[in-house]
Amino acid sequence: EDFSPNMYERDADGNITQLPTVSSDCSEFSAAVDSVGRGFTTIMTLNLFEQETNYELDHISSSWVETYASQDMLVLAEPANDWWWFWRNSGWDDATNIHIFDISDPSETTYVASGRVDGTVQDQFSLSELNGIIRVATTEDAWGRWWLETEEWTGPTNNVFTLAATECMIPEGCEDETSELVEIGHVGDIAAGERIWSARFVGDRAYLVTFRNMDPLWVIDLSDPTDPAILGELEIPGVSTYIHPIDADTLLTIGIGPGPDGLGLDWSVTQISLFDVSDPTNPVLADALSLSPGYEDENCDEWI
Repeated sequence: EDFSPNMYERDADGNITQLPTVSSDCSEFSAAVDSVGRGFTTIMTLNLFEQETNYELDHISSSWVETYASQDMLVLAEPANDWWWFWRNSGWDDATNIHIFDISDPSETTYVASGRVDGTVQDQFSLSELNGIIRVATTEDAWGRWWLETEEWTGPTNNVFTLAATECMIPEGCEDETSELVEIGHVGDIAAGERIWSARFVGDRAYLVTFRNMDPLWVIDLSDPTDPAILGELEIPGVSTYIHPIDADTLLTIGIGPGPDGLGLDWSVTQISLFDVSDPTNPVLADALSLSPGYEDENCDEWI
């Protein structure tokens, strides 16, 4: 009780009551193997239509998390590294812990499994679930690790992983047995020297935008989760920071416009782009619109 998250209820009369967040056996608390997280992520499941407050809690010892939810699955991704750079990490590698929960029953949240992948995720759009398969896009990098020799670091690289929970093989059930989220497919070394700026999973495809000086749009086939593969690539100036599927053949992206001579970025320009991905092996920029800030002087004192 000294370190568990606190929760309070205020009734219509303004009276405040502290609600319990920990049971006598602490069964709602979990931690990843070798976890170094110093905080808690709490999942609260409650029925909004009950007359009385009725809730279920799950606490995970973790660092900050990215959260994704499909209709039936909740996915949490937390950095596996220490809070202070990468102490205690094997070989100083980037890694992310993935925790999944079954939310198909609206009255409860059930822990399913945990696993680990190389690299870190950009945001919640780098996570996905389809037919029980977890898909994760990550970037492996060495930011902040000044002690590494130059030859030890060749620059960032990117991955797409597919993972599945191991099946319970115990006749009595798996209540007291830890399930594992294992890698079943992987495509790596995507855009070596660049990092992911945006990602989106749409059905059996993944779309990634990486950036260094040019903005490649990558189309990745996930129809066979055990053998993901790159289908196509398109290089254009600028970078997309958000990808939105319009339909099966069209993507809308929002990002930052290109700098002089099409190199680098002009952070004062928002660029909206439309991509035709009807042929996934040959994605095409169908149209683009640059929105400049509303200033008139060259000093850029006031941007809108």
